Amino acid sequence: MQNKINIREEKRIINAEMGQYGDVDFYVKIEQFREQLFKKYLPKPFHVKQTKILVCVRKRPIFDKEKENGLIDCFSCVNPTCFIHECKTKIDGISKFLENQQFCFDHAFSESNTSNEIYNAAVKPLVSHFFKGNNTTIFAYGQTGSGKTFTMTGIVNALAEDIFDLNKK
Repeated sequence: MQNKINIREEKRIINAEMGQYGDVDFYVKIEQFREQLFKKYLPKPFHVKQTKILVCVRKRPIFDKEKENGLIDCFSCVNPTCFIHECKTKIDGISKFLENQQFCFDHAFSESNTSNEIYNAAVKPLVSHFFKGNNTTIFAYGQTGSGKTFTMTGIVNALAEDIFDLNKK
Protein backbone atom coordinates (compact mmCIF):
# COMPACT_ATOMS: atom_id res chain seq x y z
CA MET A 1 0.00 0.00 0.00
CA GLN A 2 2.82 2.36 0.92
CA ASN A 3 4.48 1.67 -2.46
CA LYS A 4 1.28 2.65 -4.35
CA ILE A 5 1.04 5.89 -2.39
CA ASN A 6 4.68 6.71 -3.17
CA ILE A 7 4.20 5.99 -6.89
CA ARG A 8 1.09 8.21 -7.00
CA GLU A 9 2.77 11.04 -5.09
CA GLU A 10 5.86 10.78 -7.29
CA LYS A 11 3.67 10.83 -10.41
CA ARG A 12 1.71 13.82 -9.05
CA ILE A 13 4.97 15.78 -8.57
CA ILE A 14 6.30 14.81 -12.02
CA ASN A 15 2.98 15.75 -13.65
CA ALA A 16 2.88 19.11 -11.87
CA GLU A 17 6.42 19.86 -13.09
CA MET A 18 5.30 19.00 -16.64
CA GLY A 19 2.17 21.15 -16.31
CA GLN A 20 -0.20 18.17 -16.20
CA TYR A 21 -2.88 18.50 -13.55
CA GLY A 22 -5.25 15.62 -14.28
CA ASP A 23 -6.21 12.79 -11.96
CA VAL A 24 -3.00 10.91 -11.14
CA ASP A 25 -4.82 7.62 -10.56
CA PHE A 26 -6.05 7.66 -14.14
CA TYR A 27 -2.59 8.57 -15.46
CA VAL A 28 -1.17 5.54 -13.63
CA LYS A 29 -3.94 3.22 -14.85
CA ILE A 30 -3.50 4.34 -18.48
CA GLU A 31 0.28 3.96 -18.27
CA GLN A 32 -0.14 0.44 -16.81
CA PHE A 33 -2.56 -0.44 -19.62
CA ARG A 34 -0.06 0.85 -22.23
CA GLU A 35 2.79 -1.17 -20.69
CA GLN A 36 0.68 -4.33 -20.94
CA LEU A 37 -0.58 -3.33 -24.38
CA PHE A 38 2.88 -2.97 -25.88
CA LYS A 39 3.94 -6.31 -24.39
CA LYS A 40 0.79 -8.06 -25.68
CA TYR A 41 0.44 -6.41 -29.09
CA LEU A 42 3.37 -6.04 -31.42
CA PRO A 43 2.73 -3.24 -33.89
CA LYS A 44 2.13 -4.67 -37.33
CA PRO A 45 4.28 -3.21 -40.09
CA PHE A 46 2.62 -0.74 -42.40
CA HIS A 47 1.74 -2.52 -45.61
CA VAL A 48 0.36 -1.74 -49.02
CA LYS A 49 -3.13 -3.09 -49.56
CA GLN A 50 -4.73 -3.63 -52.93
CA THR A 51 -8.18 -2.41 -52.00
CA LYS A 52 -10.62 0.21 -53.18
CA ILE A 53 -10.99 1.83 -49.76
CA LEU A 54 -8.34 2.15 -47.09
CA VAL A 55 -9.22 3.57 -43.66
CA CYS A 56 -6.36 5.09 -41.69
CA VAL A 57 -6.30 6.89 -38.35
CA ARG A 58 -3.66 9.23 -36.95
CA LYS A 59 -3.47 10.12 -33.28
CA ARG A 60 -2.60 13.71 -32.60
CA PRO A 61 -0.56 14.54 -29.52
CA ILE A 62 -2.30 16.16 -26.60
CA PHE A 63 -1.65 19.91 -26.53
CA ASP A 64 0.13 21.64 -23.61
CA LYS A 65 -2.97 23.75 -22.96
CA GLU A 66 -5.05 20.56 -22.66
CA LYS A 67 -2.54 19.14 -20.16
CA GLU A 68 -2.64 22.36 -18.13
CA ASN A 69 -6.44 22.08 -18.01
CA GLY A 70 -6.14 18.58 -16.53
CA LEU A 71 -7.08 16.61 -19.63
CA ILE A 72 -5.57 13.15 -19.88
CA ASP A 73 -4.21 11.49 -23.02
CA CYS A 74 -6.76 8.67 -23.13
CA PHE A 75 -6.03 7.31 -26.61
CA SER A 76 -3.48 4.55 -27.29
CA CYS A 77 -2.43 3.32 -30.69
CA VAL A 78 -0.68 0.12 -31.80
CA ASN A 79 -1.03 -0.45 -35.54
CA PRO A 80 -3.69 -1.40 -36.65
CA THR A 81 -5.58 -1.07 -33.35
CA CYS A 82 -6.63 1.99 -31.33
CA PHE A 83 -7.85 2.03 -27.75
CA ILE A 84 -9.92 4.72 -26.10
CA HIS A 85 -9.67 4.70 -22.31
CA GLU A 86 -12.77 5.94 -20.52
CA CYS A 87 -11.86 7.04 -17.01
CA LYS A 88 -14.69 5.98 -14.70
CA THR A 89 -15.48 5.84 -11.00
CA LYS A 90 -17.48 3.00 -9.48
CA ILE A 91 -20.76 3.69 -7.74
CA ASP A 92 -18.98 3.81 -4.36
CA GLY A 93 -17.49 7.13 -5.56
CA ILE A 94 -13.96 6.03 -4.67
CA SER A 95 -12.82 3.14 -6.85
CA LYS A 96 -11.49 4.21 -10.22
CA PHE A 97 -11.22 2.04 -13.32
CA LEU A 98 -10.75 2.22 -17.07
CA GLU A 99 -13.25 1.03 -19.62
CA ASN A 100 -11.25 0.40 -22.78
CA GLN A 101 -12.85 0.50 -26.22
CA GLN A 102 -10.91 -1.17 -29.04
CA PHE A 103 -11.11 -0.21 -32.74
CA CYS A 104 -9.26 -1.75 -35.69
CA PHE A 105 -8.38 0.02 -38.94
CA ASP A 106 -6.29 -0.70 -42.02
CA HIS A 107 -3.56 1.48 -40.49
CA ALA A 108 -3.36 3.25 -37.14
CA PHE A 109 -0.64 5.87 -36.83
CA SER A 110 0.51 7.20 -33.47
CA GLU A 111 1.69 10.73 -32.78
CA SER A 112 5.27 9.48 -33.21
CA ASN A 113 4.70 8.50 -36.86
CA THR A 114 5.80 11.08 -39.40
CA SER A 115 3.73 12.38 -42.29
CA ASN A 116 6.25 10.69 -44.58
CA GLU A 117 5.52 7.29 -42.99
CA ILE A 118 1.81 7.89 -43.45
CA TYR A 119 2.38 8.91 -47.06
CA ASN A 120 4.45 5.79 -47.83
CA ALA A 121 1.90 3.42 -46.27
CA ALA A 122 -1.38 4.97 -47.38
CA VAL A 123 -0.88 7.35 -50.32
CA LYS A 124 2.22 6.43 -52.33
CA PRO A 125 0.62 3.26 -53.78
CA LEU A 126 -2.09 5.47 -55.29
CA VAL A 127 0.36 7.49 -57.39
CA SER A 128 1.05 4.70 -59.90
CA HIS A 129 -2.68 3.92 -59.95
CA PHE A 130 -3.31 7.58 -60.84
CA PHE A 131 -0.74 7.54 -63.66
CA LYS A 132 -2.51 4.54 -65.20
CA GLY A 133 -5.50 6.82 -65.79
CA ASN A 134 -7.55 5.83 -62.75
CA ASN A 135 -9.35 8.18 -60.40
CA THR A 136 -7.85 8.56 -56.95
CA THR A 137 -9.16 10.37 -53.89
CA ILE A 138 -7.63 11.10 -50.53
CA PHE A 139 -10.20 12.20 -48.00
CA ALA A 140 -9.31 13.67 -44.60
CA TYR A 141 -12.12 13.69 -42.09
CA GLY A 142 -12.20 14.72 -38.47
CA GLN A 143 -13.15 17.23 -35.84
CA THR A 144 -11.86 20.79 -36.00
CA GLY A 145 -8.39 20.87 -34.47
CA SER A 146 -7.81 17.14 -34.88
CA GLY A 147 -4.74 17.57 -37.12
CA LYS A 148 -6.09 17.13 -40.65
CA THR A 149 -4.26 20.14 -42.09
CA PHE A 150 -1.00 19.21 -40.36
CA THR A 151 -1.16 15.64 -41.69
CA MET A 152 -2.32 16.56 -45.19
CA THR A 153 0.33 19.29 -45.63
CA GLY A 154 3.12 16.72 -45.24
CA ILE A 155 1.31 14.24 -47.47
CA VAL A 156 0.60 16.80 -50.22
CA ASN A 157 4.26 17.88 -50.27
CA ALA A 158 5.46 14.27 -50.68
CA LEU A 159 2.73 13.60 -53.24
CA ALA A 160 3.73 16.61 -55.34
CA GLU A 161 7.37 15.47 -55.36
CA ASP A 162 6.40 11.97 -56.52
CA ILE A 163 4.02 13.26 -59.19
CA PHE A 164 6.66 15.59 -60.64
CA ASP A 165 9.31 12.84 -60.50
CA LEU A 166 7.05 10.32 -62.28
CA ASN A 167 5.90 12.91 -64.80
CA LYS A 168 9.54 13.52 -65.85
CA LYS A 169 9.95 9.84 -66.75
